[in-house]
Amino acid sequence: MVIAHLSDVALGKHAAARTGDKATSKPIVNEDCVKRVPSSFTAAQKNQICSSTSDGSRPDSSIGPAICASVAKQMLHGNSKFEIILQLCQGASSAAPVQCYGKMEAAGNTLKGKYGLELCVGADSTLPGECFAEINSYTGTNNKVKPEVLLDFCKSLVDRAPLLCVQAVKDTSLVAVPQSLDMCAMVVGSGSKSDSVDNTAAADCIQVMKSQVKPSFGVTASDILKFCIESNPKAYYEHTLAQDESDIAYDDEAVRTSPPAECYLQSAQVTQSSPTGGVSADGTGSAPLLTPKQRLTLCANAHTALGPINCTTSALNKGVGTKASDAFNTGLKPAEVVALCQGAQNSGPAECFVQSRNLGSIEQRTHLCNGAFNAGPAQCYRRAVNVFRNDAGNQSLLCISANSEDPAICATEAPHYLSVHEKVDLCGNTPPGHSQDSIRCLNAVSAASKEFKQSPKKALGYFLESLWDAKDRKSRELLLHMCSFSGSQDPIASAQCFKSAPNSLDHDDAARMCTDIPSAELIQHMQLCHRILPKDWGSEEASILCEQTTSRDQVEAALKCAVEASTRMMFPKLSKVQAAHVCAAENKAGTVLSCLRDVSKGVSASSPSAYLITPEVVVAVCSTQSAATGAAAAAGVSVIHPGQCLSKLASQSSSKIIYDSSVPAFLCAQPDPSAVLTCLDKLQKRMVNVDDVSTCVNMKQEVKSMRVKKLLTEDNGIEIMAGKRFSLWLELLDQFGRRFTDPHQQYLFSASLNANNPQGAVLWGIRSNYSSPHGDGILQLNSLVISQPGPVEFKISVSSRTGAVPVAHTSGTSSSGSRSSSVAQLVEMFHLDVAEDPVVSSAAPCIYVLQQTMCPVDANSPAEWESEFPRIRSFVPADARHYIRNIQCAGAVLNEWHVGAYLSADGGLWAEYRMGIEALWTGVGMPKMEMSPMERLGLFASEEGIRSLDGTTEEKTQPSSKKTDKGGRSGARKRERAAQKEIRRAYYRKSLQWHPDRWAGMGMYALAVQGAFELVNEAYNALTSASAAAADNDNEDGNNDVPSANGEAAMPADPVYS
Repeated sequence: MVIAHLSDVALGKHAAARTGDKATSKPIVNEDCVKRVPSSFTAAQKNQICSSTSDGSRPDSSIGPAICASVAKQMLHGNSKFEIILQLCQGASSAAPVQCYGKMEAAGNTLKGKYGLELCVGADSTLPGECFAEINSYTGTNNKVKPEVLLDFCKSLVDRAPLLCVQAVKDTSLVAVPQSLDMCAMVVGSGSKSDSVDNTAAADCIQVMKSQVKPSFGVTASDILKFCIESNPKAYYEHTLAQDESDIAYDDEAVRTSPPAECYLQSAQVTQSSPTGGVSADGTGSAPLLTPKQRLTLCANAHTALGPINCTTSALNKGVGTKASDAFNTGLKPAEVVALCQGAQNSGPAECFVQSRNLGSIEQRTHLCNGAFNAGPAQCYRRAVNVFRNDAGNQSLLCISANSEDPAICATEAPHYLSVHEKVDLCGNTPPGHSQDSIRCLNAVSAASKEFKQSPKKALGYFLESLWDAKDRKSRELLLHMCSFSGSQDPIASAQCFKSAPNSLDHDDAARMCTDIPSAELIQHMQLCHRILPKDWGSEEASILCEQTTSRDQVEAALKCAVEASTRMMFPKLSKVQAAHVCAAENKAGTVLSCLRDVSKGVSASSPSAYLITPEVVVAVCSTQSAATGAAAAAGVSVIHPGQCLSKLASQSSSKIIYDSSVPAFLCAQPDPSAVLTCLDKLQKRMVNVDDVSTCVNMKQEVKSMRVKKLLTEDNGIEIMAGKRFSLWLELLDQFGRRFTDPHQQYLFSASLNANNPQGAVLWGIRSNYSSPHGDGILQLNSLVISQPGPVEFKISVSSRTGAVPVAHTSGTSSSGSRSSSVAQLVEMFHLDVAEDPVVSSAAPCIYVLQQTMCPVDANSPAEWESEFPRIRSFVPADARHYIRNIQCAGAVLNEWHVGAYLSADGGLWAEYRMGIEALWTGVGMPKMEMSPMERLGLFASEEGIRSLDGTTEEKTQPSSKKTDKGGRSGARKRERAAQKEIRRAYYRKSLQWHPDRWAGMGMYALAVQGAFELVNEAYNALTSASAAAADNDNEDGNNDVPSANGEAAMPADPVYS
């Protein structure tokens, strides 16, 4: 009876448990999600979309399924059944599954219906659908793939690298596409969906190596494909060439494209000195060394193109024709050298192999020294023989990456209770000169480890076999890791940190906190952080928050941030651990707390896109405040800060634009998120992902408009007056409304007036000085003068020193092929009304004197006129048009211009003035910024040699013999000398005309003359620099007949004024 009763009770409890399980398995609906599902769905359908998935998992707080359903209604155009939308969107975190399904349309409705759901349900991007549609579209027998095979390949993608690999195979026809899928699936990429350098590495290699298939030498297409796929791009894109490789003669220009491929191509140059006195059978002094198959093995996964080649050359050349320091007598055959030097960074493996004599077989020594940077592994292995008796495996493991014998010294003197494996863990990676640091750390923390909460009963001082408790073993592993150079950059500082850590911490948290502490100086700040931290904070969050403190101010700022983040932030709610993570990066300026406050102020649960602002996003954005944001704000660029960026994203309606869940953290970490948001709006895309953000971030700035920032006049007035100096500061704005920045000074902005203004006004001064120290978007045009009053059009143009002008949809005028500037394009034009100076009379009525003068019929001979250069004599005849005006202008007006004028008996006006005055008033013959160097010197491409110096023509000669070559060079030198004479003569004449010393006493022209002379000097320097470069090239070609600085063709640095 008792037994029966107990059985009934047990059965009742079991039944109740089953009932309870059934009750708890009821789908859980996210009400916030239901509110955002389009109204076209019924209430039951909304609940299904926003409920837990079929596996019973609970939905999160996001409204991803609602976003997915909204996009599905638009993309699928109502042609899909609700069951399809439900499968795609239930449990989705974004609209990616629907977008992936939409990409399948290119594959046809049959394949889409059969494979679309299986491919896209649970997808986090459109990549699977793109992959399936693209590869399915390949035509040709060798490119067609069965849909079932293609489904497995596309479902396995985590980044774009495998797909780019398949595309390269198809483009190069290296192998059949179906044959390449399994191999391309193994490509290691960056983890992103973009075409980053990591993702394109294998494809780049395939493109380079496509012509290297040589079946007769044993190199098949499959070998080439395997070679490119197995190379890890992260290993060489992050690698820097060793210092001792800088003098190697091999070309390394293209290493950044694909180092393994470049290594293979350049390894064909590797030769071995011939044993017959250094001369091979073909008389070249060298003989081929490696077969194509051996070269593939040598360069597989090479970090640099030069490392394996340098190692191979050093290992095989025994001093014949090489420096003693570059050769090591390894005694190895080429095949054995290939195994030794595979993937080497320098000649270290060869040096190590020589030092490892009598330490094992060739195979063991090769395994030890492969990848070595110097002879360190051999030295370490020899020293560690007594520690690792009959245990060559652990001995090699300790020394295989050593740079000295210090790891072996450390293992020899390590505590006796450590096992062989633990000695390897403790002493591996010990740098030279620090063999005792790890041991001292371990001895120092042995006693301190028992003072913490949750301290292990046995950790240090016991043999490993006696540690039965798993926690004791875990604590011991943490201590060993903390005291090793694999875990800490300074084990001594880590030991001091551990001994000084508060006892309120858990033992393991203290060990984690003190691992990899930079220096002992930070310990006191960590102690202060723990001492003033609220008591309700646990060990884990305390160790996270305090491990990065570097000063008292930073400790106080981090604590203030953490307490406010964990208690006052309502949405999203941060846990103490999350608050510790984000506030650990706080500084004295309070940037992290400011970011959190911006989020708390601008985001709430009712925000239209609040689903984007998760605690993880807030932690990621606010803990990595961009330094570029602060720099941009300091330069006056209007930007929004990361917290404001998150608030702005949350406020945007999901009915207009939908952001992928990965967008906020990436977008708001940019230096200028506001510009990126403006760009995204202009893209007019319904769904925005990280690739779209990258497109906007990398979009080149264009000058779109300008606005006046400051106007300074000579008399501190508010209007520009004729003949008076003024300065104009303009703010340059790009296509996104932000300041245009040019930190490298690549662009040249210049000002000018419309040449057809009725009063004949001319702009004087230094008209282009976009030279703000930080390129902060302010164009400063200083010390300008407009010669005549009246309305003018003030134009701003831009040219580039690199050839690309940052202006969109503008028309410009050519700068006549200047080497130093590109085509000048108009950026902005202002209409100015220049006021008349009330003190000085207007000169406009008398400009005709300088515009219409002529030489008298009975003038002296041209030679006599030339002898008076740069003085000009001319006259204006007394005809009906000029008689009265001649009388009016012969007086004070022309005298003010420094023009001597007098009337003849018949009323004609004679004028005498310095050459250049007419150019200043009329603009004709005035050097201008937009002119080429030739035009500024008055050389209008009349000489072929001058044109070649200025870059407007390029001589192309292909001599057929040495004699022809010598004659061609001789003729070129003659033309160059003639051009140099012409340049010197033109510069001398322009200097006589525009040198400021020759305008002494004419103060009204000082500014204009200074600007003109600077332009002339710039032109002369540009042309002489081109000439010097041509002479250097001529010398490199074997021409030693270039005249010296004192010879006939030498150009003076500055003309001699007389």
